[in-house]
Amino acid sequence: MVATIRFAPTGPVAAKHLHPRQSERHELRAGDLHLDFDRRRGPLAAGEPVTVPVGTPHRIWNRTGEHVELLVEATPALRSDEFLATLVRVRRPGRLADWNPLRLAAIAAAFPEESNLASPSPRAQRAMIRAISPLARRVEL
Repeated sequence: MVATIRFAPTGPVAAKHLHPRQSERHELRAGDLHLDFDRRRGPLAAGEPVTVPVGTPHRIWNRTGEHVELLVEATPALRSDEFLATLVRVRRPGRLADWNPLRLAAIAAAFPEESNLASPSPRAQRAMIRAISPLARRVEL
């Protein structure tokens, strides 16, 4: 899966997360973006790709008032296109409580191979998702 992601100046910051079965290659195309992973924290250099290995917790964010454009490649692709489309749809302007715990649990249950939070452990996350899944299944994605 290859996607161009655009970060708005005031866009959300992703929680520290990991991809249990995918590596993720980041290449900054425009703007100023920071990446935090594996004891490395700092700006990405435009045109210099950085690969986050499988299972490595990381976080990426726009730290400026400018728009940022990032090329991201997830290998293997799995269902990353569908996962990203779901995140964009859920985050669209005008929706209330976009990131409530039930919605996050529904997304995590639907895409367990694509992304997990860095903490608590994936095992603890699966247990929590199982516990609230009857309610989470009712949440629109």
